[in-house]
Amino acid sequence: MYADDHQLFSVTKTTNEAESILTEEENIISEWYNNNFLQGNFLKYQVMSLGSRSCHKDLHIVINDTVIDQKPEITLLGVTLDDQLSLSSHVSNVCRNASCQTGVLLRLRNLIPISAKLHIVKFAVLPHLTYCQTVRHFCCSSDVRKLERIKERALRAVYCDNKSTYEELLQRAKLPTLHTRRLQAIAIIMIKSKMVWRLLTLRNDLLLPILSITLEILISPYPDLGPD
Repeated sequence: MYADDHQLFSVTKTTNEAESILTEEENIISEWYNNNFLQGNFLKYQVMSLGSRSCHKDLHIVINDTVIDQKPEITLLGVTLDDQLSLSSHVSNVCRNASCQTGVLLRLRNLIPISAKLHIVKFAVLPHLTYCQTVRHFCCSSDVRKLERIKERALRAVYCDNKSTYEELLQRAKLPTLHTRRLQAIAIIMIKSKMVWRLLTLRNDLLLPILSITLEILISPYPDLGPD
C-alpha cells in the first residue's frame, strides 16, 4: 500500500495478520499527516498481496471509512510489478513507449542524417529500454527478446538497413546489447558497494585510535602538562 513515495510492507502467515498490521501502521501515518497539517489522498491508496496462487490473498483494509482498492499490479517509481513479481506488464509498457519513438524515427528516416538519427536513438529510445534495467535482468527470455527487437528496429531505421545482422548494426553504432549493458550496470553497483564498504571500514579504523586517545586524556586525572 502506498501514497506517492510512501510504502508499507508486511510479511505474515495469514491474511488477517496482514490486514491488522497494515491498518494499524496506516492509522499511525494518517495521524502523522494530520499533526503536520497534511492530508492523505485515500483514493490513490492501493494494496497488493504477494504469495502463491493457492493461498487466500483478498485483503479488506478500511482507512478513515475508505475501502482501499486491491490491485493485481502497481506502478512504483516507473516500474510496474504484479502480485506474482512478474515484469511482463512493465516490459510491455516499456516496449510500447519505445516503439512510439521508433515509429517517428521510421517515418523520418529518409529526411534526417544518420548522425542525427543515432542521437535520437540514444536520447529518445534507449532511455526507455535502460531505465531500471537491473531490476528486469532476470525477467523471462521472451521479454528480453522484445526489448532487443525494439533496439534492433531502431538501429535499422538509423542506417536504413534491413540486411545486416543485429550484431553488425551494433558494431556500426558502437553500442552494446541491452544484456551487456545490464551486466555492466550490475558490475558498477557491485564496485560502488565494495568501495563504500571499504570507506566505512577505513573510517572506523581511523576513528578507533582517535577515540582511544581522547578517552585516555579524559580519564587521566592528572594530564602531563609539560615542564613548568
